[in-house]
Amino acid sequence: MKLEAYTDAGFKDGVSTHHWRIVNENNWTKKRRSFKAEEVDNNKAEMQSIVSLVQYLNKKDITDITIYTDSMYVVNLLSSNTELEESNFIKSLKWDLRGLNAKVEWVSRKTKQIKLADYYCSELLDTVFKRKE
Repeated sequence: MKLEAYTDAGFKDGVSTHHWRIVNENNWTKKRRSFKAEEVDNNKAEMQSIVSLVQYLNKKDITDITIYTDSMYVVNLLSSNTELEESNFIKSLKWDLRGLNAKVEWVSRKTKQIKLADYYCSELLDTVFKRKE
């Protein structure tokens, strides 16, 4: 069964919200997760969404999956071959992706699945800030 995953993150005032969703070839949701964290910028927030997804994939022994993100920064970082400048964190994530036979690809934020992930991130971010008031 061919699986795809879509990830997104939102960042505002030191708070990040994240969403990932795994779908099968019929576009049925197999699993989805939204969560909040504290990141320092949008790029790290986007990366954290993928890290959370990879942790879930490892836990459930899910392999052969394509992960889509609208973050070109993340795609470039994970596809680069400049290991000299990489942190152990990035090296470890690349290792996990290879072990899962997972690839990370860029997709426009106008894609239906990314728009949906963005919606869940925005909804959670609104809830977080309402609770702070």
